[in-house]
Amino acid sequence: MIPESVRKEMRRLPMRISPIRKRSVIALGVVIALMVPAMSTAVAAAKKFPKSLPAPEYVDFQKAKKDSGKGLSLGYISLGDSVPFVKLVSDSIKREAKLAGAKLEFCD
Repeated sequence: MIPESVRKEMRRLPMRISPIRKRSVIALGVVIALMVPAMSTAVAAAKKFPKSLPAPEYVDFQKAKKDSGKGLSLGYISLGDSVPFVKLVSDSIKREAKLAGAKLEFCD
């Protein structure tokens, strides 16, 4: 329990805030001041989008026609076969280049 005389003395003394704490409070105020307009802009933008997205459309790619690439040289630099999607793309390019009769320079 704090004696009444000490409480009165504490009320009279001005509270001192360290410079580091003061800068932290100012920085927090600046961040909040910048976040309010950004959040309101984000909310307004979100309201413009439809509630549900349309069904995705798929493209039906055309296969290479036999010998359509005769005399062509193609170059392809792969990201490596360790990534499954990249391997699928690489294999597809090799297969289609072979079907088309094009010369494929493949770099893994």
